[in-house]
Amino acid sequence: MESLKKFYEKFVMIPGDFYEAESRKNRNIVKIIFMVSVFFGGFFLSLSFFLNLFFKFQLRANPYTYYSYFLLVGVLGLLLLKTRLPSSFFILLVLILSEYVITVNLLKAPFSSSVVIFIGFFFAFIMVLNMNPVMFTIQLILYICFIEVFKACAHIQMQYPDSTSFIKNVFLFMLVIIFLSFWKRKYIIESLLRDARLEKERKKADELLHNILPDSVIQQLKVDGKSPPKNYENISLLVADIVDFTKTATDLPPYVLILELNEIFSEYDRICELHKCIRIKTIGDAYMAVCGLPEEDPEHAENIMNCAKDFIACLDERNKKSQIKWNIRVGIASGSAIAGIIGKKKYLYDILGETVDTAVKLQNSCQPMHIRISEKTYQLLKEKEAFDPVELGEVYV
Repeated sequence: MESLKKFYEKFVMIPGDFYEAESRKNRNIVKIIFMVSVFFGGFFLSLSFFLNLFFKFQLRANPYTYYSYFLLVGVLGLLLLKTRLPSSFFILLVLILSEYVITVNLLKAPFSSSVVIFIGFFFAFIMVLNMNPVMFTIQLILYICFIEVFKACAHIQMQYPDSTSFIKNVFLFMLVIIFLSFWKRKYIIESLLRDARLEKERKKADELLHNILPDSVIQQLKVDGKSPPKNYENISLLVADIVDFTKTATDLPPYVLILELNEIFSEYDRICELHKCIRIKTIGDAYMAVCGLPEEDPEHAENIMNCAKDFIACLDERNKKSQIKWNIRVGIASGSAIAGIIGKKKYLYDILGETVDTAVKLQNSCQPMHIRISEKTYQLLKEKEAFDPVELGEVYV
């Protein structure tokens, strides 16, 4: 039983995550087959009528029946495709209808032509359709049994010299076709699983990249292979630094210290995302975030201020529950800055300019658990904000 299960998983079973996609693909291919059937039947049926009507060709009724079959089968198939019947039903339907064509040609065509039609139909279906090889094998065996019974009828005259050799040849071709159906299915299953693994790794890589670079910069890198630095005229930037971090750090084990920083900065990342800001970098215990780049934001000053307030509120709430108490100073400046990627192997999206220096100096001269802002930030916010615990600072840059 274990061997049968492994065989089934390797050669037959489409993983559940891919079943719907493969089913849609099969339905689309079957739709094309039915459309070709409609075109083939309609064209040659019209041509037969035309030849008989204008050139007085004495055609037998059989061509009309033959081509009408293709036309009607195609129309019926297209109508059934509008229902919610599973794709396996349509594959089985295509096989059965095709076997009827083979049977008709067995009666009227020479031996070699019949074999070519037999091989051609089933080989084509194996190549284009992802059919269940077990179902295909069972259905093909039933068809061979039907031919055996069919040729035994007294009033049937098949057009080949030796029925025994014909059945042997057909049986040989059938084994080859069955082998191909199982091989194709195995290849598809392996391909789907491989693509799933690659997609999973690609998503992991994208997630890591999104943690380092802004989304628009990533898209530009994917399209152009580069992202040149830009000058942004209207941005607001904050620098948050932990007070007395070096002194406290000497009394803490390394593991605890890193864990504390990770928890604080992870919460800051969440707050930044909430207020449409992006983290630029951390340097030790300093955290730098910006709003207004790479996409412009007319509310950049308000967003960065809300971000800074939530930083302090978050840390204040944390201090009530934690044994280790941390305080921060926040400096905010608004203005212009240059931003771009630094490095080729280890990307760093950095921001430079007078606004950055101003924010750093404002933070250095700020009181613990307060926010100090530049004059330009104040002018952008004076009609919107209540400035407690915010300090208006002037620094020499």
